[in-house]
Amino acid sequence: MRHRRVALLELIQKHIRQVAMRIPQHKEKIMTIAERLRQEGHRNGLQQGKQEGQRLAALRIARSMLTDGFDRDTVLRVTGLAAADLASESH
Repeated sequence: MRHRRVALLELIQKHIRQVAMRIPQHKEKIMTIAERLRQEGHRNGLQQGKQEGQRLAALRIARSMLTDGFDRDTVLRVTGLAAADLASESH
């Protein structure tokens, strides 16, 4: 069993060395891929931030409506929030 592990480790190390030797040849492609991934992550982060901001605005409006005496059903319908969102806010 130990011999198999050592052989597998050596194979992995060999593969890593081969990849490391090829990196300079493909640096531009790798950087292009990395940049695309970074941009996609940035876009996803912006989208998540926008959604969270909209949710917080809806919660703020809901609190204001409830304070002004609107019933829960009306608040849920107007804000588009789920009942669970309001329940979590009241605690």
